[in-house]
Amino acid sequence: MFKHSSMGTKIVGGFILVALLPLIVVSFVSYNVTQNSLRNNTIREVSIVAQLKADKIETFFDRLKADMRIAQDYFNVKNNMPLVVEFANDRTHPTYIKAKQDLDSQLKAFQRIRGFEDVILVSPEGKVVYVTNEEYEAINLGNPLSDPDNKAFTEGQKGIYFGDVFIDERSGERSFDMFLTAPARDLEGRFIGVIAFEIDMDPIYELFRNTAGFYETRETLIGRDEGDHILFLSPLHHDPDGTLKTKIYFGEENAFPMQEAAQGRNGFGVSVDYHGEPIVAA
Repeated sequence: MFKHSSMGTKIVGGFILVALLPLIVVSFVSYNVTQNSLRNNTIREVSIVAQLKADKIETFFDRLKADMRIAQDYFNVKNNMPLVVEFANDRTHPTYIKAKQDLDSQLKAFQRIRGFEDVILVSPEGKVVYVTNEEYEAINLGNPLSDPDNKAFTEGQKGIYFGDVFIDERSGERSFDMFLTAPARDLEGRFIGVIAFEIDMDPIYELFRNTAGFYETRETLIGRDEGDHILFLSPLHHDPDGTLKTKIYFGEENAFPMQEAAQGRNGFGVSVDYHGEPIVAA
């Protein structure tokens, strides 16, 4: 009886094992297929979002270029900028006062509607002669533009130029700004100085912070190629104070997608971020 029971158990066990093996194999394969499908779907979604963000950013900067071309064509600027340059050292002179009033009537509204921090006119010698933001008058007038590398004025004489992001603490509050500059010409086409828009970067950063409809852990980042490393220009999820401070050197394991992007290359896949965490990136 014992032998018969043992043999029966073995036979039943064998049938169960035979029956379970295909189920185990199918489950394992199904799990891998599901995992690969989820990963591929995530990569696809990240790639789509990355392209949408890139399109929004390009649209934002294209609009800024269009705004600058409008300002360059203003008759008001062509006519009155030479006067505020000429009388920059005597701002109580009636000619300066009248020219400034005419400029204010147009450029202050332009600044407000476009959401700029300031619209600035710079003399051919590189000195600020006019600002729309009266809060910055005492600090700016008679001085060079406040970008740290002083490239905004030099490059702005040649054409439309986007300067580097810099920290602005003049108002007592810390913000991240950049200059958009371009040459100004009078009615005869002669160079009369540089027009500068001071732009608050927060609207750009807001595009990155908006995670509506997607993963809470998503980040969109901007980095700049600094030669041997990348400098992050936007707020970081793992380091909110890391803007313009966090660096990743080329060849490091971390932030490989950003290393590729900063060198003008496209791609997507599984990698690690600047914090060493595994990510899906595009």
